[in-house]
Amino acid sequence: MGSGSFNLPIQTGSSSAPEYIRNPEWISLPDAHSTFSEWIGIYAIFNNTSNLASVQFSVTGGYTVDWGDGVVENVATNTKRDHAYTFSSISALTETSDGYRQVIIRVYPQNTANHFTAVSMQARHSSHAFLYNTGWLDINLRTTSACTTFVFHQLSNAVTHGLCKRFNWVGTFGGTSLSRAFNAARSLQYVHMPNITSCNTYANCFDSCIDLLKVEFGTIGSTSCVMTSMFSSCTSMYEAPLFDTSKSTNITSMFNSCYSLQIIPVFDFSLVTTATGFVQFCYSLKTFPAINFPVCTTFASFFSNCSSLENIELIGTGAGSNFSSMFSSCTSLITIPEINTVSATNMANMFENCYSLEYTPNFNTPSLTGVNSMFNQCLSIRKIGTINLINVVAPISFLSGCNGLREFGGINMISNYVLGFSGVVSPMINITEMEKIFLEGLGSTPSTIGIATSYAANVSSNFNKTSCSVAGIGTIAAVPNTSSLSIGMCITGTTTGPTTGVAISLLNSGSQIVFNNHGLPSGTMVSFSGIVTTTGLTANKIYYVINPLTNSFQISETLGGSQFSFSNDGSAQIKYMQKVVSFVTNTSVTTDTPFHNTGGALTLSFRTLNQGIAIMKGWTITG
Repeated sequence: MGSGSFNLPIQTGSSSAPEYIRNPEWISLPDAHSTFSEWIGIYAIFNNTSNLASVQFSVTGGYTVDWGDGVVENVATNTKRDHAYTFSSISALTETSDGYRQVIIRVYPQNTANHFTAVSMQARHSSHAFLYNTGWLDINLRTTSACTTFVFHQLSNAVTHGLCKRFNWVGTFGGTSLSRAFNAARSLQYVHMPNITSCNTYANCFDSCIDLLKVEFGTIGSTSCVMTSMFSSCTSMYEAPLFDTSKSTNITSMFNSCYSLQIIPVFDFSLVTTATGFVQFCYSLKTFPAINFPVCTTFASFFSNCSSLENIELIGTGAGSNFSSMFSSCTSLITIPEINTVSATNMANMFENCYSLEYTPNFNTPSLTGVNSMFNQCLSIRKIGTINLINVVAPISFLSGCNGLREFGGINMISNYVLGFSGVVSPMINITEMEKIFLEGLGSTPSTIGIATSYAANVSSNFNKTSCSVAGIGTIAAVPNTSSLSIGMCITGTTTGPTTGVAISLLNSGSQIVFNNHGLPSGTMVSFSGIVTTTGLTANKIYYVINPLTNSFQISETLGGSQFSFSNDGSAQIKYMQKVVSFVTNTSVTTDTPFHNTGGALTLSFRTLNQGIAIMKGWTITG
């Protein structure tokens, strides 16, 4: 059968959704019989080539085929029957402006009490050794639950139905698979599906039906099923069909590469466990409705490359563990709603290349381990909410390219976590936000943090601490070079307040910290370790000095807050903040709090970033 072509009118409504319009030059096609199985379709006959057709049906007692040109044949079940047409023998009244004439082919059981058990339109005419195009244009089909096998079109099979625009299937299908049933039927624009009783896979059913506009479904049975790539590469589909998806468990790539898709209905995905790439590469999709995914564990690449996506109402992701690349390359996305990530373990590349993203909400991620390139190249991002990274080790390019980032929420930090964000140039997170991370985000189990040099690099040298005032201000003498120092820098290192603990007593009466000649002014940050007997105090937690006396003070959990109470007399080691308040050029440095440890030549670290907060909480700082 040679190729022919015609232009089917497409109507555009107010919604901008293209609609299927039947070619008005087609002859009238009767409905399939209302009580028995029947195939009835219009077939194009051309004047410039051989006109060959083949059918093959399975039905007890055989089937009858009426070729529409006066030839009627009875055929044994599951036997192919070929036919050849002569253009001149077909009524000229059926000829269209595209030059083909039309016949109606009917296939039905010889005994109408029997029903089709298999329908396969992949039979190739014996005169053709290679793939060729048939003349099917418009088809009505009725089957019963006896039909358990159906194939209309499959890519790279014996024939292609490149002219067929409409397929209206009614009745019931009783098989377990519709996998690739219409695969790559590139000209199909409208399909009606029958009632389906027990199908367990729709994988690639309409995959690569590039002209498909609309699919309507009958009822769908209670069998658990997969719908992977069901509508993948249906590049003309504007609105996804709403049908019963309540038994679907896997919707991987269900609408992958549906370039024109703009409307997604509220599907019932209550049993879906895997949704990888559900709408990835849907370039026209702008909004996504509130759909519940109560048991879904995998959202990898769910919206990947949805470059027009602006608004999401995604809900019910609490079971999700894999969110990798979920929003990668969603270049129009500015913000997202709060997503339940309590079970998340992998969020690598989740927002990679989201160039317009400005804000993310808080993430509850107690089990998260994978965050490589999570925000890589989020060029416009300014604020990231709280995220728990307690189980993450040395992420790569976590914030690479986030040049506009100004605010980071409280981050529960990690073992061996590296805050050297590859590719980020200063200014990035300002020092205030970094100190907020130290104060509010560090986990309860101390470990090591590496700091990139963009955060006010260390200025270290061998400083000889020769004079310390036990009553108030400390002095560091014999400072050889003060050119890199500035007022307010944090001082850490052996014998300093943030680094080396000092033994103190804890007095239950009035919750007093007994620390002779401490010299710590009100508001000074302090922390405790090695707590003995006393209860209520938390080790490695930041507290603040209040009500200081010469040899004692009380503490508060917040700066300027009310007095904190603990129980039982006891003892502990105390650490406290120490900063530069003045210096004499190349001579000495004075501090806001005294030194309570003595020593000889020391290596001290001076830094604008208050790394002392992390050190007082028991963490080790490198870099």
